[in-house]
Amino acid sequence: MGEARRPRWLIRALVVVVAIVGTAGVCEMLIRLFHLEEPRFIQRDPVYGTSHIPGQAGYWKKGPIGHYVEINERGFRGPVRPYVKPPGTYRIVVVGDSYIEAFNTPYEQSFSHLLEERLRAEGHSVEVVNLGISNFGTAQELLLLGREGLSYHPDLVVLAFAHNDPAANHPRLHWDTDRPYYRLAPDGRLERLPYQPKTNTRGVVRDFMRRNFRIYTFFPRRIREMVRRVKGKTARKLSDHPFEYFQWYASPSHPLAREAWDLTFAIIKEFRRMTEASGARFVLMDVPFRGQVTRRSWDELLARFQELRQAGERLERQRPQQLLGAFCEREGMQCLFLLPPFREAAARGAILYDEKDFHWNAKGNRLAAEAMVELLRPLVQSSSKTSPSSFPTRR
Repeated sequence: MGEARRPRWLIRALVVVVAIVGTAGVCEMLIRLFHLEEPRFIQRDPVYGTSHIPGQAGYWKKGPIGHYVEINERGFRGPVRPYVKPPGTYRIVVVGDSYIEAFNTPYEQSFSHLLEERLRAEGHSVEVVNLGISNFGTAQELLLLGREGLSYHPDLVVLAFAHNDPAANHPRLHWDTDRPYYRLAPDGRLERLPYQPKTNTRGVVRDFMRRNFRIYTFFPRRIREMVRRVKGKTARKLSDHPFEYFQWYASPSHPLAREAWDLTFAIIKEFRRMTEASGARFVLMDVPFRGQVTRRSWDELLARFQELRQAGERLERQRPQQLLGAFCEREGMQCLFLLPPFREAAARGAILYDEKDFHWNAKGNRLAAEAMVELLRPLVQSSSKTSPSSFPTRR
């Protein structure tokens, strides 16, 4: 009797499995068709902690913003450039985080593309290589420069510096501990800490599911958002990470913030040393935070974060530029500060950041590119190899 029933249960189980797989397949198809969940562009990386998935492409969407994004075969946005530089070409390598990656704009509206387009429009043979990866700190960017950036034999390297970079460079301050870090030795030397990526079977399976199945991330994300709404909480905002985004504006600086700044300055100095040792010039570009550009944005952020006021913190909107400016002058380093032109444009009514985000929109990318073109125009025209210290700091 039991043996006669067994095939029925097997058939029923098979029907259930087929129904579940079929339903999941239909959901996956609908999620992709209507762009309800963006493809996975980031993967775990044994060298940098994270990196782009080479060759990945798809419709990227965040809130009302959406467009097609492609990652080239080397793991970056933009066209693949040959490592051997064409004769007569002035090559610029731009290294940075999500501001340079610029997922929230089509690539044709990104800083790197517009920089190349503007210089070419003036008759210069220029190539700009975009090496921006979201969530990278200066420590990871230093590794990226050595392993990839200098392979392009650049004439100029631009390092885009964001004000959360010091936290990203300090192992006690950043939320992601599974990434490479440096430290300052007692004698002031920069030392790379041993890095062993956290790998396990569960993580490998999770990464595979995230890369290949949108349904795997779609429903968990919606469930978390629903739980937040039920609990009266909004989605994660900058104010959920007070140290990472606000302590850099506190005066006097927190001891950990000073430690992170010293470490970051040492990394930038090594970045410049490696760049100039290769025969290229180095420019540090300071990326202003949205709250620094308009007072309204600054007040809105502080209104959502009462703990700083309760603690009696005194915040100065230009504190990062003051520290960075003193560092650049002390080191004779070429620096471009974008805060002045951004404030001037905002005062004229220009909206330079996405309303639901803290990244540059198309106008912000264009303004940053125009400011860089103004700085680089004499350099590209002459293509001379004079000392970088002969160029004044633009503030």
